Amino acid sequence: AHGSRPGSTGRGVATVQTRRTRCIPGCGSAQIAGHVQPAMSDPRSVDDRRVAEIVARQSGVVSSRQLVACGLSRSGIARRVSSARLFRVLRSVYSPAPCVDEWGRRWAAVLAIDADRAVLSHWSAGVIHRMLQPRIGPVHVTMPGSGRGGTAGVVVHRSRSLGPDDVVVVRGLRVTTP
Repeated sequence: AHGSRPGSTGRGVATVQTRRTRCIPGCGSAQIAGHVQPAMSDPRSVDDRRVAEIVARQSGVVSSRQLVACGLSRSGIARRVSSARLFRVLRSVYSPAPCVDEWGRRWAAVLAIDADRAVLSHWSAGVIHRMLQPRIGPVHVTMPGSGRGGTAGVVVHRSRSLGPDDVVVVRGLRVTTP
């Protein structure tokens, strides 16, 4: 019919092919592999291509701060959540699909705490470095400095001595060194 481009449904709605293996707690969905989800699109002001690039780079998740930088308002985010076009993973972190994999959970934890300064750490980093076995539980992140803060599903550690030599980048995600 109309949709001669790959990724088109023929009704003017683009699709994004995603692979997910773990559902977001409380979403009530079964596990989905190869799930086709409508792409986020608002032709007036949202830079959908940029959102898609961010989601792809960050294992299927995006922060509300990043969505706002791409032109989506806070109320626009809320509308997309209520219409099941975005799914909440953690506080201020969303996915265009109802399920995220382990890498998506790790990215979500770092984004929820502080995308610029938080790093994956402790048990979570040990799994990345293949020093520990994966386990079900919260994701561990470390923040420089002192203080409190956190969100459900994330254990936040503080370090006054975390420096650049203590951090490596694995699949785009900042992780503490072994």
